[in-house]
Amino acid sequence: MSASFERNQLLENLVDWHEDDSDRLALFDKFLTDDVGERLQQAVLISNIASPGTINLKKAIAQSSYRGLHSFHSICSTLMDARQNAELLNWPPVKDLSLFEVAQWVENNSLCTKQGNSTLSRAFNAYTHLFGGFNEVRANEILLYSLIGIEAIYNDSKEQVGQQINQKCQTFLGSLTTFKKKLTQMYSYRSGFVHGGEPFPSKFDRADATEEFEQYELKITEAGKLGLMVLISTLQRMSELQLNDIKFRYELVTD
Repeated sequence: MSASFERNQLLENLVDWHEDDSDRLALFDKFLTDDVGERLQQAVLISNIASPGTINLKKAIAQSSYRGLHSFHSICSTLMDARQNAELLNWPPVKDLSLFEVAQWVENNSLCTKQGNSTLSRAFNAYTHLFGGFNEVRANEILLYSLIGIEAIYNDSKEQVGQQINQKCQTFLGSLTTFKKKLTQMYSYRSGFVHGGEPFPSKFDRADATEEFEQYELKITEAGKLGLMVLISTLQRMSELQLNDIKFRYELVTD
């Protein structure tokens, strides 16, 4: 990604400044470089909704005349592993969508700029927290932020949250025919963390080679993978249908 501007065009964007031209250019150069970094982040986020696990940005460098070399933060996720897990479970459905159409949906709903003023923007913002530096995002963070996004979309009350997720996810994404307990366990683990009933190790615990730690890590990792793909699958389907919200209602059917 590159951009080229004439010197006068740069100066026109920084009118009424009292610094000399070099300071103006240096400042605009900073804005331009930061904008490139932001667009790279957005490209990774949108690409991984369109085709989960496709892109990780481990290292990117921009060269500019005033700032020299500027490196950008890594933007990585565990989406590839989560997608493979979903394919083994055969749920939730994961597709490869049109990148252009997903980008248009994101833009139409201003998802890269909102502060979480709607259910969809809160879910998208939770999705962004699933990315970080290489191997930086921990398993329990993946589970928690995935459920934050899922709850934002599917919950309309604080009552029976786990049941709402179970029923509404399958209504919108299709029935989970096997491993049904995994969906219930996913929310149970999250609830245990939030309400203080689930044991978990210290962030600085060095005893990560013990059987107890490995069992904990496996349990949370598997639940996080499922939660991650439920959130992605939901965002994919909402993008396909050009939705910005989902409403559910009960209907009595009699023969």
